[in-house]
Amino acid sequence: MKELGKRHKGYGVTADQYAPVGAALLWTLEKGLGPDWTPEVQAAWTETYTALAGVMTTA
Repeated sequence: MKELGKRHKGYGVTADQYAPVGAALLWTLEKGLGPDWTPEVQAAWTETYTALAGVMTTA
């Protein structure tokens, strides 16, 4: 993930851009999963994306 974060930085991606991407990802998953999008699933995906974005932005 650190290497991916470094590549993204090289593409011009800023730390501020990770939040809207995360929001779009969660929205897409919610729409795609429909009734399977439970509070537990949302919490797990939010935690996962937050952790990955954190590693990527500190790289």
